[in-house]
Amino acid sequence: MSGSDRKMTGSKGFTLIDASIVLLIIGILMVPILKAIDIAFLQRKMEDTNERFAMIDKAIDEYISSTNPIPAPPIRRNRPRTRITARR
Repeated sequence: MSGSDRKMTGSKGFTLIDASIVLLIIGILMVPILKAIDIAFLQRKMEDTNERFAMIDKAIDEYISSTNPIPAPPIRRNRPRTRITARR
């Protein structure tokens, strides 16, 4: 019996609907896993940022302790002054 002589009834295998249902179930099961991975990634990013802020804070403290003044931008003496008034 050749492959062209087979009938569709009684053939073994998955249909397109079976495969799509399996993929749908896998997709639904992956949502919480991907959400947990995203949360873990964001937490790690926050930890890295906090570590960097701590290093910056330490560097500023060391600079202040080694030299007394705190670095600041120069004061511009020729800039126009603006008057802030309250509205009534």
